[in-house]
Amino acid sequence: MGILLLAGALALDFSMRPVITSMSGYQAKITVTGVINQAASGIFSSLDSEYNDFVTLQTNGEGNITSIETNTLHINQVQTELTQQIVDALVASDQQTVQIPLGTLLGVQLFSGRGPEIEIKVVPVGNVKVVTESRFSSAGVNQTLHQVVVSVDASAMAIIPGYSTEVEVHTEYILAETMVVGSVPDSYAQIITEGESAIPFIANQLQT
Repeated sequence: MGILLLAGALALDFSMRPVITSMSGYQAKITVTGVINQAASGIFSSLDSEYNDFVTLQTNGEGNITSIETNTLHINQVQTELTQQIVDALVASDQQTVQIPLGTLLGVQLFSGRGPEIEIKVVPVGNVKVVTESRFSSAGVNQTLHQVVVSVDASAMAIIPGYSTEVEVHTEYILAETMVVGSVPDSYAQIITEGESAIPFIANQLQT
């Protein structure tokens, strides 16, 4: 009898583990994305910069664009501050908990929102990686949209009793943009800068 009960428990765990880890990972991703967005919003709302502070368009006597040059120093300063603010925010929110009904966690629509609340710990892990790049996209006849985009990648661990899963979070923000009228030069000063900072992490947090 004991063996049958054990086999049944293992079979149930095997079938439900993917659902539970997926749902808890989803909640962790929402939590971390919210923390990152709040930190980024604080930086960008206080940023007193315009497109020309990041990018300079050089034209010839006929008004055609001959080169697109980036202010790497200014971009790197913003990127460094953003990276640090995000790391600080994640550390401050370390071991946030999310309460989710058991029915929702099991992924069964009929039981969604029902059952006892299960606590999910969200622990930031690894590094925060911030990359800035230049993007061009067609915006109509003889028009090109130029954007300076900041991409943020971070990771977190969702932990509930007996289960844990790591999730990756990716968010993007437009640092500056403008509409370029006329042809874009074949060569330009592409922005490819990258910042990375480790999240202070104590290994035994996973045991609590």
